[in-house]
Amino acid sequence: MVRSKAAQAKRKRLEADGSGAPPPRRPKTDKQPKEDDGLDPKRVYVSRLPKTWTDEVLAEKCGTLGTVARASVMLDAATNASRGFGFVVFDDESGKAAALEAKYIKGRLPDRSRYACKVSDVNRGSDDVCRLWLERRCPHGDSCKFSHPVGRGGPLVASQASVKKCLEFRKRGRCSRGDACPFAHVAKEKPAPPVANGPKRCFTWAKKGKCRKGDRCKYAHT
Repeated sequence: MVRSKAAQAKRKRLEADGSGAPPPRRPKTDKQPKEDDGLDPKRVYVSRLPKTWTDEVLAEKCGTLGTVARASVMLDAATNASRGFGFVVFDDESGKAAALEAKYIKGRLPDRSRYACKVSDVNRGSDDVCRLWLERRCPHGDSCKFSHPVGRGGPLVASQASVKKCLEFRKRGRCSRGDACPFAHVAKEKPAPPVANGPKRCFTWAKKGKCRKGDRCKYAHT
């Protein structure tokens, strides 16, 4: 207890003269925002990137198509993990043209698995646009990691989709869950019997040419 009081007194003295104040926090400088190349006409969009790829690896792989000025792998803001796509800016138009003509960057990873990164042209403002939103098929709503532009596309339209049918009821004609079953109780539809133009043909008559029932037989002797 005595040692604890002494430590508290020492701490108060240090705080009084300012020598014990905690150092100010420095802003993080290891993750600088990447340069915006959205207006560069020599930029291409590369998707289907392996999760382990960095800016340097992307630049190296695209370097076979032309001289790369900059390469950026897009990272998730929360997890800092690769989002599976990025952008590459070439030094000249010929590099971009060669990349677009190649369409894919193919190879093998260290674990011998194959990769095929797709290269395509991109326009300013479409970097993070949700393609499903543009087609009115995005089910994620506000939690979607891609942007939903106003005036273009829309959310997933709730369709009058048919409720799934209860398999137990369909097979047995009854369901052990009764009204609590979340599925629809629809009996298995039986095909309608064919419309007969007349009585069915007598099987015995057709096979043997005679029938012991004679005229009393309800089937046709033809």
